[in-house]
Amino acid sequence: DGSDGELEYDQDGNPIPPPRKRDIDPLPVIYHSEIDYEKFEKNFYIPHEDIIALASSQTQELRHKLGIKVSGPSPPAPVTSFAHFGFDESLMKAIRKSEYTQPTPIQAQGVPTALSGRDIIGIAKTGSGKTAAFLWPMLVHIMDQKNL
Repeated sequence: DGSDGELEYDQDGNPIPPPRKRDIDPLPVIYHSEIDYEKFEKNFYIPHEDIIALASSQTQELRHKLGIKVSGPSPPAPVTSFAHFGFDESLMKAIRKSEYTQPTPIQAQGVPTALSGRDIIGIAKTGSGKTAAFLWPMLVHIMDQKNL
């Protein structure tokens, strides 16, 4: 019957899939709008003075140079240095240890956006730094949460 973990085979030598597991009842619907969740901080981004000093035209030029396209109301300007993120020393030490030299385009725009508590849909090639652009702000948010 295939219950011992061994596969059975048809007359042509093809494996016969084991019988499907039983159907599981779906979880009940949760109406999050009716739940009074505890408030938490979402915006951890304080723009660096170098970024604040950029004129709108310079921000657009930087995005063009980096191949960054953004939409939405007032997205934060991209940065040009890891120092512009405002990370604490332990995170900066880990970044240096990983031998990063400067933010990739997805990091330059995505990290300030995520640190601002904004939603992001980031599209970039494999190896472009998307995972780090997601993880670094996530670590900042996690470290700010109260202990459970």
